[in-house]
Amino acid sequence: MAIRDSRITGNSSVVVSSVPSSILGNDVQQNADAGGVDLSPNATATISRSVISDNTVSDFDSAGDSQAFNGGIDNDGTLLLTDSSVDRNSVTARVPDNSGLVAAANSGGLGLSNRETVRSSHIGGNSLTAVSATGVAGASGAGIGDFSGQLTLEKTLVIGNTAKATAGALTIAFGGGILETSFGGPEPSMSITDSVITANRLTGNAGAPQGGGIFNGGLLGGGPFPITVNNTVIQGNSPDQCVGC
Repeated sequence: MAIRDSRITGNSSVVVSSVPSSILGNDVQQNADAGGVDLSPNATATISRSVISDNTVSDFDSAGDSQAFNGGIDNDGTLLLTDSSVDRNSVTARVPDNSGLVAAANSGGLGLSNRETVRSSHIGGNSLTAVSATGVAGASGAGIGDFSGQLTLEKTLVIGNTAKATAGALTIAFGGGILETSFGGPEPSMSITDSVITANRLTGNAGAPQGGGIFNGGLLGGGPFPITVNNTVIQGNSPDQCVGC
């Protein structure tokens, strides 16, 4: 697939359900995914000189854990993203206030679990929101979420992405700009060259956010994973710059 000189904006992926499920038990029976573009494991795609913006993903489950992913692009295949912007996409996961369940929102701008090269592009203003008033909330990878993939980032700006987790028991907030992690898949790797990662922000009311710029490690422990950073600025992120670099 080739997408050139195009705009993919204002789309939504919304799930409202009542399905018993468990994220920690690897038994999530439903989730909301891919606000803008969804690439399957066998897909090979090039997106150039295009805008993927203002797309939304939202999941609410009244009977089980809630999981929402990939506000702009979900790449499970092989993607070249060049001279493009992935901006202002949002991902929200919520569960009932008195449920004690888990709400997880990941990969606000783009997420990958295979191979991706991002070149001369802008990943900015994407957001994650996870809310579980009496349980656990997780929000990770506000700009880019690398889940067991191989990511190459060249001459790219990752700026102003935000993740907010609000919970009664525990919040997990990792990777305001970029998350590199493994969650039931192979070991990920990441190479960043001639890029800027700045003004990304993590907040969590019941835990310690980590990796305002980059988080490289397991969500439940483990890591760090292979990462190479050359001629790249990682500054001005909150609460810190890079964990696992």
